Amino acid sequence: MAVLVANIEPAYYYPMCNQDVTGCNAECYGFPNMSQACVKATVLVEHFSDNENRIQLTQANTVTLGFSGGPLLYNGIAIGIVSSITKADIFGRMNEIAFAISSKLAMKLFPQNISKLELCVGYGENEKKCVNYVATMDAAKALGLCERCFAQKYADDVKALYKAQNYSIHEIEDFFVAELKYGASTYYEAVFVLVKAGDTMKQEELYRFQHQVRDVTVRYNITRTVIVTNAQPDRDCSEFIKTENMMVKTKDELLRGLFDYEPYRKDLMQHVYSNQLSDHYIEVYGTAELPKDRDGGTFDQDSYGDDYEGDCYLFAEKKELYKDYDFCEEDWERDDYDEQEYGEGSLRKNYELYLKDYVNAFLESRHRALLILGDYGSGKTSFCYTYTLALLELFLQGKSTFLPLLIKLRGYNKAVGIGQLLTDYFVNDLGITNFSMGAFRLLLKNIDAVLIFDGYDEVAKKVDFDIKYEVLRDICSLAESRTKVIVTCRPNYFQNASEFQEIFKDSHFQYEPGDNPLLEFIENSIADLNEEQIDAYIDSYQSGLAESGISKEKLIHTIANTHDLSDLAKRPFLLYMIMSTLPNILKETKGKKDAKINASKLYQVYTENWLRREDRKNKTLIKRADKELFCKELAFELYISNSMALSYRELPNTIKRHFQHVDREEDIDYFSHDIQSCSFLTSDRSGEFKFIHKSFMEYFVACQVVSKLDECFSRRGRKVKKGKGADEVLNSTRLSMEVCLFISDILSSWKRDLVSEAIEFLDCFNDTAIANLLSILSKTGHNMATFFVLHPIRTVSLDHVDYGNAEFAGGEIRGMSFRDAQFYSTSLRGTIFVDCNFQGASFYKSTLEDVKFYNCQFISSKWRESKLVGCEFNPAYPDEYVEEYGHYADDQKSEVAFISQYDPFCFETSIWYRTEIEGCSFSNCSMVDNSMNDMKIYNSTFQDVDFSGIHIRGYFVCSNNQMHEVLGEPYEFGW
Repeated sequence: MAVLVANIEPAYYYPMCNQDVTGCNAECYGFPNMSQACVKATVLVEHFSDNENRIQLTQANTVTLGFSGGPLLYNGIAIGIVSSITKADIFGRMNEIAFAISSKLAMKLFPQNISKLELCVGYGENEKKCVNYVATMDAAKALGLCERCFAQKYADDVKALYKAQNYSIHEIEDFFVAELKYGASTYYEAVFVLVKAGDTMKQEELYRFQHQVRDVTVRYNITRTVIVTNAQPDRDCSEFIKTENMMVKTKDELLRGLFDYEPYRKDLMQHVYSNQLSDHYIEVYGTAELPKDRDGGTFDQDSYGDDYEGDCYLFAEKKELYKDYDFCEEDWERDDYDEQEYGEGSLRKNYELYLKDYVNAFLESRHRALLILGDYGSGKTSFCYTYTLALLELFLQGKSTFLPLLIKLRGYNKAVGIGQLLTDYFVNDLGITNFSMGAFRLLLKNIDAVLIFDGYDEVAKKVDFDIKYEVLRDICSLAESRTKVIVTCRPNYFQNASEFQEIFKDSHFQYEPGDNPLLEFIENSIADLNEEQIDAYIDSYQSGLAESGISKEKLIHTIANTHDLSDLAKRPFLLYMIMSTLPNILKETKGKKDAKINASKLYQVYTENWLRREDRKNKTLIKRADKELFCKELAFELYISNSMALSYRELPNTIKRHFQHVDREEDIDYFSHDIQSCSFLTSDRSGEFKFIHKSFMEYFVACQVVSKLDECFSRRGRKVKKGKGADEVLNSTRLSMEVCLFISDILSSWKRDLVSEAIEFLDCFNDTAIANLLSILSKTGHNMATFFVLHPIRTVSLDHVDYGNAEFAGGEIRGMSFRDAQFYSTSLRGTIFVDCNFQGASFYKSTLEDVKFYNCQFISSKWRESKLVGCEFNPAYPDEYVEEYGHYADDQKSEVAFISQYDPFCFETSIWYRTEIEGCSFSNCSMVDNSMNDMKIYNSTFQDVDFSGIHIRGYFVCSNNQMHEVLGEPYEFGW
């Protein structure tokens, strides 16, 4: 095949296409037997070859010598050129077959010589059948439609918009009549849809429509004439429209009429312009860069693994992203590369990006779904409100194509699915009477919308995988092809890393025919506040500080020198709590030594301030202690029932159940009103009674647990009864990390060691109670290694225990199960683990120094932003261990039987992310199908390690390591 350059301009070129027309008739032309006249032959396209370069033609008896090189046409489009024919044998066979070279081959070989025009994908009856080219109009081009198909779709969309508003449609030649019945009245609109390809609308085009409308006025009492068009009327046409009392609209204007934005906008403004947000809002940073595939093509996460974050933006794109900021040119070049630390050609991640800018870039990218993770009080909800309102204002001003819709998921429990939740909010709460799910879905199909679902973790405190999955499926069901979805959630809402992986990472894959996969989510986390942000926030309180007589320097000094307070100040909500309470605490303690302040102290002072303020109002019917006790009882009741709210119908019964002395109806009503006016409790318009922030409920749950435990161990009686009483308190449900941290803070100010008292009755507890006790103990400063040496726990069902913020120092732990355990910000130093199971365990921001693991297993474990220094992983016992302990006794064998099946030391399917490994030893280990992203490994030894199937991505630093008898060593390990 060759490309020839012609110096003549033919009247018409036959266009080529790569359309598969198997089974269709085609035409070819030739000059048989040196004929001077062109002869046409009709053939059947039987099939394309496997590589699609060759076409076999049948019923080709008329194709003879002289057709070679002639075009093979389908509907006037060249699908190939005739290349050869077959001659009949002595039996007359093979005399109706010819072959052609496919146009697809020309497109493959000579792309630089071909000007491509896209073929219309078709619409309606012409779907996949249309042979016209895509129109030049931007709207039609985006849909891949020709002018005719686009006009048909435009008209159908207009009819659908009227139907969504409960109009009946009557087809009348070139237009339709829209009928609306409202009460006893009936209204009729004559609607004419006119689509123009870039031209203005002419007066002559409306004449026929005007006459047709007059013809039907006898049958319909037309109240209004509407022209829906994508074109602008010229001057004469505008005068004609005005004279004839016509109305001109675009499809976008009809779309906007589906939804009354003003009540929604006012609701957002009510939150954003509150004193707290308007005066003290902090723009938060994200911790990740927007994922971008390497070649700009379709992103294939399956090729890169579970934790793939993608290549970051290049310098030119970074400059564009930061064009509104004051950076000089050398800022982009000075430290972008550090070859010694990161390797040649690696790009450093040494700058921060506002979360709002990240979301803006996400909206303009090809990604469709974003998960924003943040701990409680990190500012997720405040960000959602401020960002949504800002984007909505741009949308209403026509400066953005994206309509943002904020949906608060904390009301999901009382709704039957996401549809009822939306209806309750827009209709019942905001009073938007023209809202319907049908109109809402139609809006999403025709507009660029971003659905922001805030509080995925506040649907309920559920640990059931199916419920979490179905909620996400319900969310994704709203997403149309042009819809973007943002979901906010706490990272600790998931039981373990694998559950998070299955819900948000794996659910977008289609495993079976007919399966409806969920959206593919990318991920970003809200960063802690930095010193500049904290300083700016404190500055916003200058007037209040001046009134209290507390200087900014004194406040900052107290925060910096009070244990845990600097860390608490990194979260916007806790910083707000600090600024609301600390000045008064400092004022009251002037001249005294600074008191210890932690999270529970801040919540305690905050709630006491409210109770004291209520007492000053002379509300004597409800005692202060009763109000506080009710909050504890309600929080605990909601927590163990996996609920976030209590219906107003149940509130009187709850009051009667907890306070028998409040029995009169008027007293109960007064009690209900008084409780609901609490600054940390609220009720929405539908009567749902809830805590204004989930952290308040967790604080009161912690208070209730401590109170109940104190009551159990302070009560006179036999010790067995005390143990059983404590077991009942701790056995109600698994306590979250936040609740356990609150309990630890509360106990830190006690003179008694309540946890140690509970440990004395460990044999009386079941697995749930033991798990909760261990979670609490791990946050009270106890050495967990010493605890396990003194109190070995030999149960294999004690999984999913949270050891966050724990300390393991020294000691030797044998035969313990840490399956699916959480080691968040945990410190392990000098501890020896023998025959322990860490399958599915998550080490997040943990530090391990000189820790030895012998015959332990880490299948599907996750190591995220952790540091391992001088650690040893070996399936064999050290010589000194064998000499000291010898063989197992029979009972010891049974205790560790669950671990003996694994051989060798197994890290299979584990995930390593931004983890540093220094001076560690890995012997006889299986690291098959591991995933390593942004890793640093140096001065470490790998002996008899299997790296088969390992995935290396991101920034990988590997130096001064020893490799002996390894299998499948990655190329990156040789850097």
